[in-house]
Amino acid sequence: MYIEHIMSITTQQTKDQNIKENKENAQNILNNIVKEIGTKNFIQDLAIAFDVKGGDKPSNRWSLSNRLLMVKQGSMDARTFNDWQKQGRFIKKGSRAIYIFQPITADYCLKCSDKEIQNNYYFTYGIKTVQLWNGVCQQCGISKSKNPDDVLTLFVSAQPSPRYRYEDTTGKPLPIFKPTKKIPLLDIAKKMGIKVTFDEGAKNLNAYGYYNRNDKDIHLATTDETVFFHELIHAIDDRLDKDFNIKSKPKKETIAQLGACVIARMYGIEIIGHTQKYIEMYIGKNKKPDQVGNMCKSVLNEVGKILDYIFKEENKMIKKVKSTKKGVKK
Repeated sequence: MYIEHIMSITTQQTKDQNIKENKENAQNILNNIVKEIGTKNFIQDLAIAFDVKGGDKPSNRWSLSNRLLMVKQGSMDARTFNDWQKQGRFIKKGSRAIYIFQPITADYCLKCSDKEIQNNYYFTYGIKTVQLWNGVCQQCGISKSKNPDDVLTLFVSAQPSPRYRYEDTTGKPLPIFKPTKKIPLLDIAKKMGIKVTFDEGAKNLNAYGYYNRNDKDIHLATTDETVFFHELIHAIDDRLDKDFNIKSKPKKETIAQLGACVIARMYGIEIIGHTQKYIEMYIGKNKKPDQVGNMCKSVLNEVGKILDYIFKEENKMIKKVKSTKKGVKK
C-alpha cells in the first residue's frame, strides 16, 4: 500500500509538472508574439491566422490569440485526438501535442445576483453571486438554454489544452476549401446601414477618411482601399462594443489599423511599414517597445471579434446568393 501510495503521488507530480511545462511553453510563445508585435513577422502571422479560417475547422471558433499560437507552432489546422479520429485521421507515432489556452468560464444568474456582478470580473467582498450548476440556477430555476439573457458568463482562468497538428496526422484527406478572392466589404457596410461617401471634406480634418459615429457613415477623400478598411473597422468596433465611446483614442486606432492591415494583406496589399509607424504615433514615440506590444496584445481578441464578424457576414451573403441562384434554376 505504501509503495502504491508513493507511486500515485509521483504520477500526480509528473502530471502536474507536465501541465506546468506545457503552460510555460504556450506562455513563452505568446510572449514571443508580443515581442514581435509591430514587426513584419507578426503582421504576417496575424494575417495567416485569418487566412486559415476556411471550411469547418474547430480552430475557426478559437480566439485570435489561440490561432496565433497554432500558427507560431507551425500549423494551420490543429485538433484534438478525437476530432482527428472523426475525420478518419490518426496521430503519427512519436508525435507530440502543441498547446493552446482553453478558457474556463462560470455562469451566473443575473436575477439572483447583485447588479454589481456585471461590472466586476474579480468579485469583491459583499457582492452576492449565484452560480448556475449544470446550466440551471438553483434558486430561481432559470436555465441557460431557455433564458440566455438572464445569464452572465464570466472568464475565470485558462489552462493549457493539447491539440495535434495536421502535419502530425495521417489518414483520409480533408475536404478542399476554396476561399473567395475578395471580401465584399462595401456590401457589408451597406448591410450594416453605413453610408460610404467620397468627398473632399475629410481633407479639411487633416485626414483621408473618417467615421462619423453620430450619422453612422464613412467619409473618404481618397480611393485608397486601406483607408476604407480602417474606417470600416472603426464602424464595426462601434457596433460590437457598447463602450466604444469611452475607449481611449490609442486603443481605437490600434484596433482599426491592425484590422485594416490584416484585411489589406488578404487583398494583396502590404501596409506593414505604415501600420508600424501609425501605431507608434498613437502610442507615443517615447514609449518602450514592450508598452507598444502590450497595447497590441490587449486588443488582439477585439480585432479577432471584428474580423470574425466580417467573415460571418460574408458567409451569409454567399449563402444568400447561392439560394437565390437555386431559386432561379427552379
